[in-house]
Amino acid sequence: MDGLGVVAEWDGGALRPLPAQPAVTGLNTVGHSGDLVVAAGARDGRPAAAVSRDAGRHWVSTPLAWRGDEVAVLRAVIAPDGGAWLVGERPDRTGFPALWRLVGGREWALVRAVGHPAQARSVAPLGAELVAVTSPDGVGVVAGGRYYRVDWPLTGEHYLTVLGDGTILARGPDDVVLGTGWTANRRWVRVVLDGG
Repeated sequence: MDGLGVVAEWDGGALRPLPAQPAVTGLNTVGHSGDLVVAAGARDGRPAAAVSRDAGRHWVSTPLAWRGDEVAVLRAVIAPDGGAWLVGERPDRTGFPALWRLVGGREWALVRAVGHPAQARSVAPLGAELVAVTSPDGVGVVAGGRYYRVDWPLTGEHYLTVLGDGTILARGPDDVVLGTGWTANRRWVRVVLDGG
């Protein structure tokens, strides 16, 4: 169908389209954990998502509370605890993104971040309804509808991802920092990259 992407699964030899496809215009990301699959996209600044609880055999379009701020790219992210999130990146790719969390399996709750910086470099759901953020202002966590600065050995230059076991992987221009533990309580290891 026009404007719809195709979700496929790698079977070890080829990509095979799933038998049922999500009705998501501007589809650009898919997140999954076990049988949970989330498809997300945006078209003309408007975000859209669909959820499958049976590994993509059936899809349910899920409404998003949306305040009208333009979303250029909508990313689906599954946190290590299995919580599903949507990250709505702004057209300039630097403005603080919109965040949604899947509630009750069928509805997205807009997550507030009162006090957040104007810009964000990277955003990564950690689990337990927490989201880590790097920005030119440093590092913080969104929790309970607020943004809090945290004292982590990271800078605004680090790009965050969260591994399946919950480890934070932060890639900087000259180092890689790993944070093990749970929620905001972490033990940190820094690996310095030497070009020599």
